[in-house]
Amino acid sequence: MTKKDDKKDDKKIEIEIIISGTGYGVMSFPDGINLKGLRDQVLEKTNNIGQSSENWEVRDSDGNLLDLSKHLQDYGDIKQLWFSLKAGIGG
Repeated sequence: MTKKDDKKDDKKIEIEIIISGTGYGVMSFPDGINLKGLRDQVLEKTNNIGQSSENWEVRDSDGNLLDLSKHLQDYGDIKQLWFSLKAGIGG
């Protein structure tokens, strides 16, 4: 018998989401999610769909641009993610 409790992707991380300076509260994600998937989920859940998700960048609370090909767990203890349109996008 295998235990379902042993699954690594069952662990959730809670992160405060800020999009273009507006707080959207805390959302919960599996720690194994890649940041590209997380970005797409957040934009859809918050109805920020006027721009392609590819036009958005994600930064940590220190302003460091995050590599969207990496996983959330690769960045350690992140408490906030800041979403903004890339420079020159959206007027």
